[in-house]
Amino acid sequence: MDPSSPVEELSGKLLEVKTEIASVTRQINDIELKLGRLQYLIAGRAEWTYEEPILFDDDVKLVRQHVFLLGHEKAHLQHQKAILLEMQLRIQDERILHADRQPSTKALADVIRVPPSVQHYHRALFHPKYVRPPSSQSASSSSSRLSTQLSEFATRVRKFYDVDRSYCMVAGQIDLSDHIGEQHCVKAAHLWDYRCRKALPTFHLTEQDIDNPRNGLPLCSEIEIAFGAGRVCFLYQPATRDVVFVVLDPDIKNKTASPSGSTFGDLHGTSLKFKNANRPFKRLLAYLAANSIAFASKKKSKSKK
Repeated sequence: MDPSSPVEELSGKLLEVKTEIASVTRQINDIELKLGRLQYLIAGRAEWTYEEPILFDDDVKLVRQHVFLLGHEKAHLQHQKAILLEMQLRIQDERILHADRQPSTKALADVIRVPPSVQHYHRALFHPKYVRPPSSQSASSSSSRLSTQLSEFATRVRKFYDVDRSYCMVAGQIDLSDHIGEQHCVKAAHLWDYRCRKALPTFHLTEQDIDNPRNGLPLCSEIEIAFGAGRVCFLYQPATRDVVFVVLDPDIKNKTASPSGSTFGDLHGTSLKFKNANRPFKRLLAYLAANSIAFASKKKSKSKK
């Protein structure tokens, strides 16, 4: 499912450059041999072979002209070689730079590649002004708000994504006939925590965007809880405009993502099932993914000690 990484692409390009440099070097060596032979012929330190008088018409002026052309060709090839060497060094520098930018979550075996846009927000990850308050098992950050506000938000979210009350963006259409209660429903989850709305201008949004439908996703109640606790995240793929669901906590992979019949492990790595071209705020998806991944990485490091 993952496309080839930039490092792999650069490695392939570097191999092509090295092959071309080797070819150029062989051409230069061949030219130098020809030059040496011609200089010996001109100086009279070598005898013409049977083919050479035919090749050069036994004319010294023609030989000198040919020497000049070969010298010009050699200079051109040497210049080309210098350009290729410079390209090789630049590619190596880019490869090193890309390797330095790889997220610390590379050790998490099943995590999909984080888009480059995450790097922009990664700097602010641990700034206390922006980090979401811990929500443990309570993902409903808006619980203290009026139910009418939440109901209006849910209606806007479903209309924005063109789905009904039983549609989860991760699991798809859910049969709710056998499910009763808050723990067994599809909710319009806020991506950005209501309590942190004052930080939204950091992402070129306003505090009022907290109830923008692009700040929401219809999710199974158990997925909403896991998202609020940083145990799952959503990764936006710019090339395809897909949003991929990623489980960061291996402890919940065998847990059922109620009210769907699928486990978190079944849903891990799948693309969200959008019915139209509308998408959530990509800048928030990027930041929240980086935040959750950094938290999961720290948690894993502590568990190894």
